[in-house]
Amino acid sequence: MEVVTNTHDKTLLRMKHLTDKLSLSKSTIWLWIRNNEFPKPNKVNGVSFWKADTIEKWIDEHTEQSNKEEEN
Repeated sequence: MEVVTNTHDKTLLRMKHLTDKLSLSKSTIWLWIRNNEFPKPNKVNGVSFWKADTIEKWIDEHTEQSNKEEEN
């Protein structure tokens, strides 16, 4: 799996990386994007990608939220 790193040390993830990292299908991710439940991708020449730090932040926020719900 190829992860692209740009010149500013920002790692960029493609959909394949997201499906592997999150164990979700592409259709689930696109549905969540349409429902504003997941970060929208950046696009360059029609190619969608996400900044890795944006995805990590989303994971952290949703993991914390899930942990709080389980405590109640």
